[in-house]
Amino acid sequence: WSPHISSIYNELEQLHQETNNNKNDQCYHFILPDLDHFTTFDKAQFYNTVSNKHQRIQTIAACHHTEESLIQYLSFHHQQSEQLEKKETWNRTSDNLGAVDKYLIVGGNHKNDGNNSNTNEKLSSVKAIEIAKEFLSSTSAAPASSSSSCNHKNGLDNDTASVELWGVANPNNKHSIDGVIEKVEAGASGIITQPLLTEHAQDILMSYPRRRVKRSIIYKSLSLENDNNSNGGADIAYIAGLALPKSAKSLLFWLQLLDDHADHSLSNTIIQEDPLFQHHLDWFERQPMGSSSSLIWAQNQVSMLEEVSQSSSSSTNNNSNNEARRMIDGIHYMPMKNTKDLISVLSGTNLS
Repeated sequence: WSPHISSIYNELEQLHQETNNNKNDQCYHFILPDLDHFTTFDKAQFYNTVSNKHQRIQTIAACHHTEESLIQYLSFHHQQSEQLEKKETWNRTSDNLGAVDKYLIVGGNHKNDGNNSNTNEKLSSVKAIEIAKEFLSSTSAAPASSSSSCNHKNGLDNDTASVELWGVANPNNKHSIDGVIEKVEAGASGIITQPLLTEHAQDILMSYPRRRVKRSIIYKSLSLENDNNSNGGADIAYIAGLALPKSAKSLLFWLQLLDDHADHSLSNTIIQEDPLFQHHLDWFERQPMGSSSSLIWAQNQVSMLEEVSQSSSSSTNNNSNNEARRMIDGIHYMPMKNTKDLISVLSGTNLS
């Protein structure tokens, strides 16, 4: 989500109605980032435009919070949801703030800021997930009043536990498996990934745990835990990132975003020298300006993700039932202002 593309929401809504008439509206979501330059107006615009709370994902940057401030933040959103659920009628422009379907907890842009004197007080994404999980569990355990029972008129429910906690991962990083396991153990029921732009990214993604796990003493020895009472149940959902660069220059911008300053094994140089990333870069550099190359590239990436989504993870995750599980449950489109290709891609995508 960006204030710059809010004007295309209606176009996306119309496209969804035309191509997904028999599907649940909740199959697609919009993500509100937690960025320093986002104003109160930008946030209000998001909530007012995306009027269905079940289509909203609110990002929380852990680096912006201490334990106390995170609990205050979650409490505010919980109070907003409770107030909305008690209303018989619902004002889209004023009452619909705060209620969300998921919290996406990320480290944030300042997670590695060593110049911040309060760095040690700031939360990691794993710790923030743990705190949020405990908060949501405590609020959902509180007895519900008769006035706040399920409000079918607004399409809302009063079960705070239905608000899921999600995390992020970078499958281009060979060391990201450990971080995903920690987030799942902390309470994350889903993971949104960065774009798969390197040759080993698919293998790394397929190595992520598909079920809630507990780590044994021996590294990588995982035991399955049928934690059906956890957020999202035992199965962990994965949404694969899809970048929509318009040129070699914008692809190189993604190179900057994927650089993990805290992990020297994933530097700009290493990523740029990756054979698959170099193939992507060569593709854009060979295309004439003004061509439809960016759309063709994006469509090829969607086809790749649709193929990966049908891959079996049974052998990777020690599934004793040998079930074939989709490795990708959806796609996270990141247009970076390239809304033209976004609309074109969505009109032909089979994976919601």
